[in-house]
Amino acid sequence: MLTPVHRPRPASLLVSALPCLSTSPSLHPHPHPSLPRVGFDSRLEAVPLRSILPRPSSRNQHRAARVRLSPLLRARMATMRLALGLLAAVAPAPISATTCLESGHVPGGNLKLPFQRKNVVTEEGQEMPLGVVHGWWTSSKLLSHIFKIIAEEAVGYNVTIAASTLGNSGQSVYAIGGCEDFGSDCWQSLKAQDPDGKILSRNHFAFEIWENYFRQQMDVWTSNYPEKAPEEIGTVGYYGDEGVFINPISNNAGLRQDKLILDWYRGYNTSEFSAEALSRHFTKLSDLGRLLPNFTNHSSYFFTCDELRLTEMPYRVNPILRDYHVQFPNDTTVSYNESTQTGEWQCDYEGIWWLSPACREDPDTCIPVITMQFWGSAILHQAAYFHMPIALASIRSYGDWTSIIASQIPLTYWWYPDDLFIKSDLKIIAFPPYNKEQYEIQGLQVSQLQAIPLRKLMARGFGSVAGDAALVAKELWVPESNIIAMMKSTTDGATVEDMACDWVRANTELWHQWLPGQLVCNPGQGLVNKDGEFLSSSLNADSCGWCEPGTYSAFWNGTEQTICSSCPAGSFQKSPGQTACEPCSSGKFTDSQGNTACTDCAVATYAEGSGNTNCTSCLAHESTMVRAAETSWDCVCDAGYYRAAGHSESSGARTDCKACPAGMECEKGNDAPMVSAGFWVSEQNGIDREYSVYRCQNDLECPGGEAGTCAAGRDPSVIGCASCRPAYHRASKGECTKCEGSAWLPLLGASFLVVCGLSAVAFFARVDVTKIRMNTVSVAICMSQTVMIVQTMSLFFTMKIDWVEPMRSMLSTFSIAAFNYSALNLSCGVSDSDSVAKYVLQLLSFPLGLSLLCAIFAIMHFALGKPISKDHVINSVGVLTLVLFLMLNMTALKPFHCVSSPNGTSSLSSNPSIICYVDSEWVAMAVMGTIAVLVYGVGFFSIVLYITISYPALALSARGSIIMSRYRFMFQRFTAKCFYFTPIYLMRTLFIALIPVIFADYGHRQMIFLVLTMVVFGKIHATYQPWRGAIPNMLDVWVMGCMILLLTCSSLLIKVDGDEMVADLEVFFTIIMVFVFGAVGIFLAFLAYRRFVPKDRWTAFLCHIPDTAMTARWLKLDMQKRIGDKKGIFLAADNLDWNLEDIFDLMRCQLADNVVVLLSGGALSSPQCAGQVTTAHTNGVRLVPVALDSYTELCDADLDEAAIATRWSAEAFRRCTAEGISLAMVKDAYSYLRGASKISCRVVANRLASSHGASLQAIAMVSSTCGAGKAADGPEDDDGEYDVGVVADVCDSEAIAAAEVLKSMVGAIKGWKLKGLMQDSEVRQARAPSQLLVVVLTRGCLGSESFVQTAAAALRAWPSAPMLAARAEDFSFPTVDTMQKVLTPQIARGAEIPEAHVSSSYAALLASPSVSFVANARTSSLEKQVGYLVECAAEVVTGVRGPSITSCAEEVVKDVEVAPPVEPPESNGQENTAVSNV
Repeated sequence: MLTPVHRPRPASLLVSALPCLSTSPSLHPHPHPSLPRVGFDSRLEAVPLRSILPRPSSRNQHRAARVRLSPLLRARMATMRLALGLLAAVAPAPISATTCLESGHVPGGNLKLPFQRKNVVTEEGQEMPLGVVHGWWTSSKLLSHIFKIIAEEAVGYNVTIAASTLGNSGQSVYAIGGCEDFGSDCWQSLKAQDPDGKILSRNHFAFEIWENYFRQQMDVWTSNYPEKAPEEIGTVGYYGDEGVFINPISNNAGLRQDKLILDWYRGYNTSEFSAEALSRHFTKLSDLGRLLPNFTNHSSYFFTCDELRLTEMPYRVNPILRDYHVQFPNDTTVSYNESTQTGEWQCDYEGIWWLSPACREDPDTCIPVITMQFWGSAILHQAAYFHMPIALASIRSYGDWTSIIASQIPLTYWWYPDDLFIKSDLKIIAFPPYNKEQYEIQGLQVSQLQAIPLRKLMARGFGSVAGDAALVAKELWVPESNIIAMMKSTTDGATVEDMACDWVRANTELWHQWLPGQLVCNPGQGLVNKDGEFLSSSLNADSCGWCEPGTYSAFWNGTEQTICSSCPAGSFQKSPGQTACEPCSSGKFTDSQGNTACTDCAVATYAEGSGNTNCTSCLAHESTMVRAAETSWDCVCDAGYYRAAGHSESSGARTDCKACPAGMECEKGNDAPMVSAGFWVSEQNGIDREYSVYRCQNDLECPGGEAGTCAAGRDPSVIGCASCRPAYHRASKGECTKCEGSAWLPLLGASFLVVCGLSAVAFFARVDVTKIRMNTVSVAICMSQTVMIVQTMSLFFTMKIDWVEPMRSMLSTFSIAAFNYSALNLSCGVSDSDSVAKYVLQLLSFPLGLSLLCAIFAIMHFALGKPISKDHVINSVGVLTLVLFLMLNMTALKPFHCVSSPNGTSSLSSNPSIICYVDSEWVAMAVMGTIAVLVYGVGFFSIVLYITISYPALALSARGSIIMSRYRFMFQRFTAKCFYFTPIYLMRTLFIALIPVIFADYGHRQMIFLVLTMVVFGKIHATYQPWRGAIPNMLDVWVMGCMILLLTCSSLLIKVDGDEMVADLEVFFTIIMVFVFGAVGIFLAFLAYRRFVPKDRWTAFLCHIPDTAMTARWLKLDMQKRIGDKKGIFLAADNLDWNLEDIFDLMRCQLADNVVVLLSGGALSSPQCAGQVTTAHTNGVRLVPVALDSYTELCDADLDEAAIATRWSAEAFRRCTAEGISLAMVKDAYSYLRGASKISCRVVANRLASSHGASLQAIAMVSSTCGAGKAADGPEDDDGEYDVGVVADVCDSEAIAAAEVLKSMVGAIKGWKLKGLMQDSEVRQARAPSQLLVVVLTRGCLGSESFVQTAAAALRAWPSAPMLAARAEDFSFPTVDTMQKVLTPQIARGAEIPEAHVSSSYAALLASPSVSFVANARTSSLEKQVGYLVECAAEVVTGVRGPSITSCAEEVVKDVEVAPPVEPPESNGQENTAVSNV
């Protein structure tokens, strides 16, 4: 036999041995350890399998089956073989263009030449070449040609490769099944022609068929036409991967520029990285067209969503969209119709691009992902789940797709292995390892796509026709590394046929085992039993199986037989069918046997060398920047720590990680720490990285960064950047600007304003107080409050709060009010570093201002001739000191406002360059500050406190008016009742000034105590309203509230140690809770005491309206005289602390034995009286009705509920309704009153009838009825001498009652006997009073004929008797014209007396001294009034002024407490005779 001659090949393509195929140790290193590393070495290697490879059958079971042929056909074939053999012996063999192997490549040298090959013959007599069909992808072509060479030249079959290629893996089912057109399914027509499937198709084998792309078609054939459904005969030895790939340009740029690992899914998570940072490494959607050739619009390159719905939706996209809709129901861009089982999605950009939620708001931050026919659409799930900013579109043309990938523009869906993958050096984006439960049960497709088995298909039943060829096909496998190397060569110009031939020639030992023979396991295989279980010995061995990932093939017991052993710890094997395990590389480890991959060392651990079984932890406070650290030098300091100097890998010197100093920032790594904003650092030892950290005044002056960094223009050599450079002045944002000509303008402007302000103070000091309008006073008070606000704001600037704009700039401007002259650019004249000089200037600012004020006074006095007194000067100085009190004390306390620095020192808050308690500058400032505190703070407060305490005595002294004029700066701003508020005001100011100093290092404590101070003093101001005028009081409360709100909000800006703040808040909250629950407990205890130990019982409760207040007082005085217990009679005027609810409760608790109802004309029209009467009646309290003059009995019509409702408005009755009182209850109580026996006390009628004794008897009867009275008095004895005559209006019951009250109280105080003179007849019958005549002036008395007639009679009878007028609160004198022109003629005609007598009586009343006599006041106030009246009476009689009065004619009662107003009764248009209270 002649050796066939082979065509020459280029040396570069010649493969003589397997190692020659390896061009690099790792062609495509994979980005994530959970995925395979693509490449190969000198050993046979394949992609790691995700599942166990199917075990190949025993060779003994796959021997060629004998074909049943007729004897004649057998004879003809034998004759042909003999002839061909003889021809070959006598003639040279023809050169075959398809011959690849030489005889040495085939076992036994049995090379099958073309004329020695056979066709496939079926039992039915079909004869045909062995048919192979392959896909259009290169790897499928390579496998098909490898099989063709072996099947032709080693086994001896004629092999044809189909002219048509497969468009996709699914078409392989159609081709192997017998379809002429690979692109269309034909099982129905074939089944109609060959129901039993006995006709063998012309295509018998297909290699590298992707599992996920042929399974659907395979299931259809298996279910409907199983007789012709292709057989699956195993995999090709490696697996396929598909997913989203990234180009190397974007991948490398992201890692280099932003440390983004873009071939890992977490590198795209927008919750960790911004979409803008990610998208800048890729082409934007809006720029994509510029990079595409012949681009007109997106729809020219890509399918629209509507087009895809009509094409690929049914079998590929619908399941994806269905699961997406279930997993992400909130994303409305994807929907699914269960009834039609179709999904829809919304393309947000150009109708083509689907945008993920992470970038939907800004499409230009989306990273383009391109696919074709919507392959790889699981990226929808992954993008939504992992917050990936992607835009997905499906391209129209495969050619455009490959060109875009070649241009390395976007991300793309692709598969592996593929020659385009090799050209573009793409890397797959790794996701978490495949999770079967998520994919198949949950429908959540977010893990790595499952490795795809690449199948081999064979025509059904072909093994019985050509078993030897079928065995070769079943056993055929090629290492992945070899496939990759061959594809790479094809991209360089080699043909598929050449590369297949080279591989077969180089790997004879491998494919020889595929040929029929004895049971000998291939390298990479191990013994298995008949159940396919791997064995550890040859016992029960039935066949061979490929060793699984995590195992390797090892010789057993010194024999040639191999078993599969587990990889030991420290090694792994990711691929099946391997003869050795690989050691774990540096940074990885395995701690158990049988691993398919090594585990990355976790962060903060490392593994040096290879074969590690564990990782070593970094030292304390150390970590690594990434996983899989390889050496201890990869350990760096954790965030918050920094590496001491001297750490060097080259020298081998290691240093520890130190805690980051407070005020510095230490990022993760070994770099030197940076200075935080607001701090200044002095490098004590730059070599050893030793730092001393000082606190700055704010973070504008010290912006942070490297040590010694200051704001522009500031001197970095000064601690805390506290000073500007020489010839610089302070500007905005903490910077300093060079001094220029305009730098003095702020100082000149401020000086001008100061002069104007002091001139205004000097001018207003001379204003006559009696001529100042109230509005002017309010304006002055509001202006002083404004100055106080500015000063307080300037104090906020010194607090430990990081204010934000615009508040920072506002507070900085207001700091001028605290004598902070930095804004006046004084550093252009006084060195900014001379702190003592600046402080002296601040302290002397106020004395210099006072000196300027005195100079202004001198100019006014000597130059302008204006009279200036000492009081003017003292008052002006007091005004300035009072208004600027906060500023003066803030300035005085500056040396003591020291804040701590991280290095343990304390420095001035206003000037961090001065170290407190150490520097001589501080000692000098502290001495001056102490003196200033004693003068400005303690001294002025002591003076004010002394004057305030002495105020009552000074006011009553002989020089009272002069003293008040001198110190009116203290008292003029406050009401007379609140004259003592100036010390309170100063105390609040002192607290505000002291709090930032006391708690200098604790901003939260400053805020808490300032808020507490303002709340307490704000409550005091809101309660007492001390300012003169309503507007200043409202402004003060409003400002306090705003300040509290401002401070509360500023708590968010306080930077404080968390532990300190928590500890303080624990104490503060505990105190608050103690106060809260303590108050609750006290109040509950008090209520329990009130419930079980009620108030003292009352003998009688006097129910009346204001019109009968004096009558009620008369009744109480009489009853007290008879009962003897002052607490036994309840009168509202004496119990002002009782509100209406308390009174109702008194009735409900039955604490009053009797309720005396003074029935006047309007009593039952008062809702309060109605409520009291009804409550008493409902609760069984005895009612004692007393009928007065104006009372008329109720009729039936008056007792109708509708009629009762008309007595008052619904609003007036609302308080009774709130107490549960209804109109029906009122009706019941009024009905009772109508039927009850009443005590008649008609004092006017009795007086007119000269039977005043009847009234006294009625009063006594009330006491008797209440169960505690004495015997009734007899008629009044009008005969005999008396001291004071009391003239009152006989037609006014309240005037008569007032006379009786005066008789009782004046007699008790002075011992005088008083006699009532109500009619002119009584005057004529009476003697002259021994002391004086008291005239009771009540409302309308001057228009009463009887009163004027009685008064005129008294004046005529006793013209020389002294007279004193007692004015009721509602009395007012009519005008002179009214008395002369109206009242005088009217009274003269009615009383039948001359007008001259009436006119002289009026004149006498007007000329007589008068005192107030408020009826509806509590007993103590009434006693003061009567006592004052007695003193005035004594002055009138004797002409000697009493000790507590100035002039009776000018007397005004200051402290009279009156009963609260009672709603006047309403009478629906009828004249209301009730009198409203003040």
